[in-house]
Amino acid sequence: MADDSPHVPHAGHYALLALLPPAAGIFLWQAAGAAAHAQLGWATISAGLLAGVAATVVWARRVRTSVTATAAAAAIVADIAVNVFGDLVNGATPAHVVGFGGGYVAGQLLVSEVVLALWMHGNYRFEPGHRVSVWLLSGRTGDEPDYYQARCECAWTSERFPVADGDESEELAFEVARGHSPTVRADLAVQL
Repeated sequence: MADDSPHVPHAGHYALLALLPPAAGIFLWQAAGAAAHAQLGWATISAGLLAGVAATVVWARRVRTSVTATAAAAAIVADIAVNVFGDLVNGATPAHVVGFGGGYVAGQLLVSEVVLALWMHGNYRFEPGHRVSVWLLSGRTGDEPDYYQARCECAWTSERFPVADGDESEELAFEVARGHSPTVRADLAVQL
């Protein structure tokens, strides 16, 4: 679950805010240098840039920030590795690969800049989407009854509500789920 306590940006955040645009520029410059004379080179760079923006926007809205940061770092390392490996194996990485990869990473860095700036000013919450579902689960042993439990994508789980004849355990689980997030799946997920 996202922390609602006030955050205080520190020097590292400001340094990162200052370094992301030049880093994006370096990747675009590298891509432009490689793909400028290739047929449809600028289209390849633009496609990479749009793909990087789209992927990072989805990651920043749907998954935890640690996953987003890891994916962005992996893309940067992969782009550098492809360029180095291509240079070692055949003397040059194909221009379209360099163009698309550089555009992709630049798109990631630019979206990261916007997300970081919004977060630093308190206008962005990491992990904004808490989608909760209520599950009907079987007990761990034969003696333990089946139970309802609310589970969120953020890894939060509610207490267990054992199933009994005529009780309101399902309604209680949905009530607790709505207490965690207003976004609750209406139907019951079943795993018995």
